[in-house]
Amino acid sequence: MTKNAVSKEWAFTDKGTLNNYNSWQPDGSNSFVATGTGFGVGPTVVMFDRFLGQADGETVNQNADVGSWRAAGNFSFNNRPPIITFDGRKGVSHNDPAAGQGNTRFGLGVENLDYVRFTEFCKAGVPAGKTFPGATVAETFPAVSSIKPNWHNGYGWNGSNGEIDIVTWQHSGSGTFYATGNNIEGHQINGLASAWEWDEWNSVLSIYQPDSPDIQGPNGKSNIRVVNSAGSYVELQDPFACWKSLGDPLPTPFKFDRVGVFAWSGNGTHTDSQFVMTSYYLAVGDNSSKYIALANNVDITLATDIDVICWDAWTDTRVDFTPSDAEIAAHTHWFIMDDQAILATGALA
Repeated sequence: MTKNAVSKEWAFTDKGTLNNYNSWQPDGSNSFVATGTGFGVGPTVVMFDRFLGQADGETVNQNADVGSWRAAGNFSFNNRPPIITFDGRKGVSHNDPAAGQGNTRFGLGVENLDYVRFTEFCKAGVPAGKTFPGATVAETFPAVSSIKPNWHNGYGWNGSNGEIDIVTWQHSGSGTFYATGNNIEGHQINGLASAWEWDEWNSVLSIYQPDSPDIQGPNGKSNIRVVNSAGSYVELQDPFACWKSLGDPLPTPFKFDRVGVFAWSGNGTHTDSQFVMTSYYLAVGDNSSKYIALANNVDITLATDIDVICWDAWTDTRVDFTPSDAEIAAHTHWFIMDDQAILATGALA
């Protein structure tokens, strides 16, 4: 399948020469160190989980790589969907056909947060022989609205009280995806369905950076990047219309305080559906546009696989980070990013 080319608006720029950086890998370690100037303040990572060391069939370990999960919605933590192995990685099965879980409302959650701007990453996919939530035929999207993978909310779990909410990429029917919510007028993500690949991980990076939390209208930038074996699709909304109230006036300033992850699925048929996610990453706040990416190409715009990982230490002059064995095996280069700008890069070898 031919992917849309990287848009000129989202062409990554190399600012490494401005940092005059150096990098090295300590002997006998997966750790990497980049030194230079101008890295600034690092992102506040509130959740990062690769589900390492967990066995198939187990419920999710409450303690993540960074942060701690809670049960979202009306479920107890022991009822969380199981760990499975898919495409060489451990992940969480959003729907478990064997257990007859046809309709799921909020699986995992992170709460007691305070943010407007955020960067979110996850890998998602549908195993071979299984269907996309709501669909009756494999490798097709259903006609109905069927899944809200990651749902950001303000002081409630599903936008039911008129609070601010947004799903970064929800399937609204017939392969149409939106960045929207129950109380938000969002925008369509035009190319996500055509960019989606079946029976493999799709890496999805979402960056939401509104100019001001006080404006109830289009403001700021929204970037989404989807990477898989067929290449990459990227879309930039500038300004983006994700913050316009459809009902009651929103709080001013309005903020999110929680996210439901592996959130809601319903409508349509779910007998044979299975939706798997892994490597969930969420950074919030004014510096959340910065992140560490791993890619299987020296040119990140040509990568067919990416990961976003948490840092170990971050100062204006030094950034330390430690990829897992699987991440090092899957990728060739690392990138310290600020939105679309490459602050530093190097080889993982």
